[in-house]
Amino acid sequence: MMTLNPILEELYAIREKLLADADSDIQKVLAGLRKREAASGRLLKPAPRQFTPSVQSTKKKRIMAP
Repeated sequence: MMTLNPILEELYAIREKLLADADSDIQKVLAGLRKREAASGRLLKPAPRQFTPSVQSTKKKRIMAP
């Protein structure tokens, strides 16, 4: 038995409406959301990029004895 969560149900309904309005094309959904964001004047801060270690930073540095 699954417990209903009204907040999640509302989010699912919004997602379905956005997808229906955009003919189930995620790129159209995202473009529409960007347009709404720009029109609102409240631009959101982008998520920070995840750290990807470079090849050089993964190599162990050896300390040579004098």
